[in-house]
Amino acid sequence: MLGGFVAGGVDFSSTYQMLIGNAIQMLLDACYGISSIITAKGGGGGTAANSVSTLTGQINTMITGSGGIINAMKGIGFALAALFFLISMIELINSDRLTIELFVKFFARLAVGVAAVAYSDEIYKVCTNFGDALTRLITNAFDSVNKEFTVPSDIGTLINSKHTGFFSAIGCLLSIAIGMLPCYLLGFVVLILTYVIAFTRLLEMGARGCFLPIAMGLISDDGWRGAGGRYLKKFLAVCCQSAVLVVIGGLCAYLMGTLAQTVISNIQNTGGEVNLTLLVGNFSLMLGVGVAMISAMMKSIGIVNDMFGA
Repeated sequence: MLGGFVAGGVDFSSTYQMLIGNAIQMLLDACYGISSIITAKGGGGGTAANSVSTLTGQINTMITGSGGIINAMKGIGFALAALFFLISMIELINSDRLTIELFVKFFARLAVGVAAVAYSDEIYKVCTNFGDALTRLITNAFDSVNKEFTVPSDIGTLINSKHTGFFSAIGCLLSIAIGMLPCYLLGFVVLILTYVIAFTRLLEMGARGCFLPIAMGLISDDGWRGAGGRYLKKFLAVCCQSAVLVVIGGLCAYLMGTLAQTVISNIQNTGGEVNLTLLVGNFSLMLGVGVAMISAMMKSIGIVNDMFGA
């Protein structure tokens, strides 16, 4: 219900309360929805977050199971490890540079490469578990920040007391609705973008995991600093991308809550007077934080790559 008529005018206090409170909470939920979706803890993610968790488990089983893709790829990894070792030996023999020291060096690389291929399924599990553990650790750290911003119960009444006439109330209602609409739209966009990034990370993690045995076989060629080591670093970076997303969402939610308190304080300081220009100006700051969060989320994989030197 929009409101009702009272003695001396109209009463839209509950509508004012709902529009402002829901708009602010929509932006906050969009920020905290990142951790809910990534970690499937409920809250902003809800049942969709549980779907992400279920799909992650199914993909992990398909990749690392007894008949999984990694086991099927191990043969290629072993073959590549042996091939690079033989190529190195042939080059050394042809150039008359083969010594016992070089033979031991390249044989050690072969042993490391074969072991890495043999345990590539365990390496996959260790990397994904590390990423999940890091994400949950950061999520628990941000749980100390209050996720719920409660609009004071007298805000609607305060605004209504300033706009008792019918046309004044309608104008105020339209001003609030226009000012709040971008908040609803941005919150929805951030939520959709979060799902896109979550599923993109899931698919990239699965795709890179499938070819992990081949990459581990390359260690017998150039060692840890070669293509195999770089591939493993990038895979670990993708696994830990969720942790960076949670940090971005948590920081933005904290800023959103602070700015929301400023919006409420401005309304209280004016005795409930609602000015469209002032209202849009106040919420523009919150929208700016939301847009900045989207930009940072899109760059999150770059941040993680820098973190691991990938």
